[in-house]
Amino acid sequence: MATKRTPNDAGSTHAGGVVYRLKEATPQLLLVSSRFNKSIWVLPKGHIESGESSDETAVREVFE
Repeated sequence: MATKRTPNDAGSTHAGGVVYRLKEATPQLLLVSSRFNKSIWVLPKGHIESGESSDETAVREVFE
C-alpha cells in the first residue's frame, strides 16, 4: 500500500498515468488536451491533494 504523503514532504506535486490499449497489436495512447491550451495534447495528470498518495492521485486523474 502506498504511503500517504503531502507534496511538501514527498517532493512530488503531480501524478498521472499512461493509459493504453492494444488494437490489433498496435498500442494506442490516451491523450487529453491541456487545460490552458486546448491545442496541446498531454498525458492525464493532476495535483496531489492533501492526504492523498501519488498512486491514489494517478488513479483519480486517469478516471476523471
